[in-house]
Amino acid sequence: MLTVLSTATPEYRDTVSLLTNTTTTDPAHVESSINDALNAINRTIDSGDPQTLAQWATSATRRLDAADVGNLVVAACAAVQKAWMKQNRSELSAISRLLLSARHYVADAIFVADNDRVAVSA
Repeated sequence: MLTVLSTATPEYRDTVSLLTNTTTTDPAHVESSINDALNAINRTIDSGDPQTLAQWATSATRRLDAADVGNLVVAACAAVQKAWMKQNRSELSAISRLLLSARHYVADAIFVADNDRVAVSA
């Protein structure tokens, strides 16, 4: 398991780098959720259940714009895959498939959450 707890990790820095130009709201607000996203990805990998990340994403849409959640998940998944490529190359294919599946669940979850928010405000 890759554990991400600090801003000094390569995964954190790579995620920030990928998010630099994609946030639709306050970048500092999005950046404050990076460790949460990386930890959710680690839980997803540990459990082998792609819906774990979707559950985190659904709750994150309460704090962040849905597009920012999607961008955060994509950037964090890319950073984690990069770390796995360097450290556990033999498992990279399985991790990549799991995270791709998780990203599909996330896309569905934030689409539903965003539509629910629009319906409530209308």
